[in-house]
Amino acid sequence: MVELSFAALIWIGATLAIIGFVMIAATLLALTQERASRGRREAAATAQRRRVFAMLGSTEYRSDLTGVPDRVVGNLLWQLRGRDKQLLAEAVRRDGRVVGWRQQTHAWSARRRAQAAQLLGIVGDPAAVSDVERLIGDRDWRVRVSAARAAGTLGDVSLAGTLLEAVSDRKRPVPAGVVALAIARLGQEADLALLAGIGHADRRTRLLSTRMAPSVGVPHLVEQVLVQRAEVETDQEVRVALCEGLGRVGQPEEAEPVLTTALRDPDWRVRASAARALGLIGAHDADDELVRALHDERCEVRNAAAGALLALRIEAGECCERARSSMGTARWSAWAVAPRRRGPVGHAPRPREEYARAVGVRGAVDV
Repeated sequence: MVELSFAALIWIGATLAIIGFVMIAATLLALTQERASRGRREAAATAQRRRVFAMLGSTEYRSDLTGVPDRVVGNLLWQLRGRDKQLLAEAVRRDGRVVGWRQQTHAWSARRRAQAAQLLGIVGDPAAVSDVERLIGDRDWRVRVSAARAAGTLGDVSLAGTLLEAVSDRKRPVPAGVVALAIARLGQEADLALLAGIGHADRRTRLLSTRMAPSVGVPHLVEQVLVQRAEVETDQEVRVALCEGLGRVGQPEEAEPVLTTALRDPDWRVRASAARALGLIGAHDADDELVRALHDERCEVRNAAAGALLALRIEAGECCERARSSMGTARWSAWAVAPRRRGPVGHAPRPREEYARAVGVRGAVDV
């Protein structure tokens, strides 16, 4: 019995060793075959690229792309510029691939629909606008993102409104950053859609439109729209964006009353943005409100007010005396030189000594 059990153990061990050896050999063989297959694919892609470049550089132009995969064509369309890209795009249209890509937008696979949207955007075929617009509301988020990016490269201004509506879609939204980049690529043709989006019912669309509005080529019109919206806006984040926009395009005559009112907003972010905007537009008549903001309860607002006063070149001694008279010498001294607490991320305030230097009171405060 002992000898049989020992023989059985030897047999089991040998069997396991053989199985392990076979598995290792199969794994190494699969890796070798994968490496060889990858090398063949890369060599084929290189040959296809050379073929396309030879076709583009030949004097007798021929639109023969038979056998060249869509992946290679898409990469070349993305990399090429100028005349070569135009020639390759014409070759793609003549080859009938655009029709196939448009049919692929109805595919069951989300990956194929996203790839089709990306290729249609790269080739820039105006006939694909309706397909891209439909894919912006696709059920898969990857398809929506690819379609939104393609809308920016197509250059059709009619897609600007669809992109802005996609931001506010609660069931199938498109990220605001993707939409902003697409609208920026559309250029000045999308200005009217951005101005209309400032009054949109959804706050996300209003916020995106307000942040992008200063890039519109008609600053006076943008200022009027922002001023009108600031009077009725209730969302805090949008009000911050409105103040920032007025600081970029506003004029003291129209923007100053709105920004001065915003200095007394219940939200400290709105007050800080309004103070910075007053300094940017050169609102010299708002120095009283800015001096009053120097003793705001939030350090970020005090920082913005001090920077605005420095930008407006208010007389340092006068500012110091007015601030000291309103706050009291003891409180002013404690505020100007006491250690600072760090504010929220993105609003890191300066040291208290910077406040004192900004209004010219470094030597005027008794420490």
